[in-house]
Amino acid sequence: MRSSASCLHNESCSRGLSLLELLVVLVILAIGVTLAVPNLSHWIEKYTMSKARRQLVTDLQLAKMRAVSQGLQHRVSFDTATVSYKIEQGDAARGSATWSQIGITRALSDPQNPHHARGVALATNFANNAVIFSTKGTASPAGTVTLRSTNYSGRVTVILTGRIHSG
Repeated sequence: MRSSASCLHNESCSRGLSLLELLVVLVILAIGVTLAVPNLSHWIEKYTMSKARRQLVTDLQLAKMRAVSQGLQHRVSFDTATVSYKIEQGDAARGSATWSQIGITRALSDPQNPHHARGVALATNFANNAVIFSTKGTASPAGTVTLRSTNYSGRVTVILTGRIHSG
């Protein structure tokens, strides 16, 4: 091991990096970045899908809890054409004839929406593309919402008892 004092009088001691060493490090970094970028885009797509699915479950739970706590039916209406859904409040505990939006709309395809999920499509098998939660927390009809992107898909299922399952 050489001390710094001996390097002062010895020309063979080198300090810093040579140009060749610097180029080797840059080439290794470039290869690493090239390998990481495709995986990063898949990770972002998977995260976006997961985020959209979690938000949908949260909003379905919110509609269910509001129906129970306020004693009025609540429904979540899906619009597959605009890839959006909204929460609405009925005018009665049973058989609501009028529905009013309570201010929650999730436009997944709108970049201005904080819940934007780029590239995610929405499909549902609910009758009339809506699920209604009763004041007891039960759901009618039972059904599934499917969220799809290029490489991933996720499902949120609502059963008659009001249970909401994401998978």
